[in-house]
Amino acid sequence: MIFFRALRRIVWWGNRVWWWGRQRAGRGTNTVPKYVHPLDDKIMRQYTENRLAADFEVFCDLACIPLAFDIVTLLAAAEIHRRKVGANSFNVVFIIDATDPLPQFHRNENPVTKEKAYRILFNIGVLATHLFDKICDVTVFRSRKSLVNYWQTGRYGLGFFPTDYTPYHPVSKTVQNVTQYAPVKMLDYLKATGDSDPLLVVPENARVSVQEWLSKITDKLFIVTLTLRETPNVPERNACVSEWQKLVNEFSDQPIQFVVVRDYFAINPDKILIGENVIECREAVDDIVYRSALYEGASFNMLSNGGSALLCYMNPRIEFASFNVGLDADSARQEDMLVQWGLSNGGQLPVNGVNANKFRRLVWQRDEAPILIKTLLEALENIK
Repeated sequence: MIFFRALRRIVWWGNRVWWWGRQRAGRGTNTVPKYVHPLDDKIMRQYTENRLAADFEVFCDLACIPLAFDIVTLLAAAEIHRRKVGANSFNVVFIIDATDPLPQFHRNENPVTKEKAYRILFNIGVLATHLFDKICDVTVFRSRKSLVNYWQTGRYGLGFFPTDYTPYHPVSKTVQNVTQYAPVKMLDYLKATGDSDPLLVVPENARVSVQEWLSKITDKLFIVTLTLRETPNVPERNACVSEWQKLVNEFSDQPIQFVVVRDYFAINPDKILIGENVIECREAVDDIVYRSALYEGASFNMLSNGGSALLCYMNPRIEFASFNVGLDADSARQEDMLVQWGLSNGGQLPVNGVNANKFRRLVWQRDEAPILIKTLLEALENIK
């Protein structure tokens, strides 16, 4: 009797060991075959590849960066960072919590209100990501609590930019610490490395759309865009409209078509310049991609220095003259701006092989009619 009990226990343990070995080998009789639908397999492979390609994330926190064209500078800085670290691509995360004070709210006559903030974020920030072809995903958080949760549990990628960023108590120094990526220094980096790839890339469909629009509104071969700063904030930096009107009048009998691109924060809805040789491009006001394509498609661009000028500074394909350069900003003296930009008084943007023959000029003078006229005449002589 004892013998049979011992034999049964040996057989039972033998079966358990045999079953356990089958399971470890993946050959268990009770296992479910691991069949994956081909479509599911393709989706998961693409998902994995995208995750692997997104090497770092860029945090554009509206608690510490102005809700303006400064976003373009931050994205361009991220693109330079991508090239320096050898990353394939990056993702962009925008944060705009209604309880956060937007950084420019301390200004008098602030053009940005909290009621308009979300629309402006989309038109300037989210659309600007279309100008950088190495951006994968774009996310907008409207709650800092959700952002912190994402930071702790959901982030992917190998790093983030700016590298000293924290979502808990973001401060303005986060952005100031990337001033090494100011436009001049970014262009210096491209020149030093011989990198000919532009920081901003205008999508082909936007180029085609602009060319179709220009062909409809004029048959003149020389197109000149005029972008005038007209913001209630620090009005002393605004364009002298009467002087630009003299420019338009001076060339009224020339085969030149002037295209007015209004300031994004325009304070006057009426036409700012008049004449048979002038037309406004409303499409370029809210759409930063269309604005960039128009600057690239025009023969020449004349701007009073402001946020829009960044689209010209960082695209070597664009020929331009930017006036009122060097004036004190609302939150910085001229000396501070020169240090941040890496410029000396009267200096120019770096020139490399890509833009060596382009007419790209910073004009360190007020936009007075004689200067405007002289600059355009020089452009007409030099631009082929």
